[in-house]
Amino acid sequence: MKRFLISLTLQVLTVIFLFPLIDSSFKIIGGIGSAVIVVLVFLALNTAIRKLTLILTLGLSAILYYLTLGTAGLILNAGILVLISALFPNLLHVPGFFPAFLGGAALAIANYLGKRKDD
Repeated sequence: MKRFLISLTLQVLTVIFLFPLIDSSFKIIGGIGSAVIVVLVFLALNTAIRKLTLILTLGLSAILYYLTLGTAGLILNAGILVLISALFPNLLHVPGFFPAFLGGAALAIANYLGKRKDD
């Protein structure tokens, strides 16, 4: 639970501070509450879509993920950000696919750093 909260905090900070650096029109509309909602919806959609594709493709999506060296996951993240922008236009504005791709990569890095074990 502690790692999840750290990861969530890092992702919220990424949405608030790093997204506008990627593109000036790529921003969260509202405050911290909007960022938390966007991150939670992102996590829920990301988990659901990954599990669904794994089940529907009988495990072939995992092979595709490794063959593309994770690029398929980053494209999925970008698509989810664009979808969130379309579903919740009053929370997030995404100017295009490439900024969404970079934002998805930033969220993936924040998630990795937040869930990393310190040995």
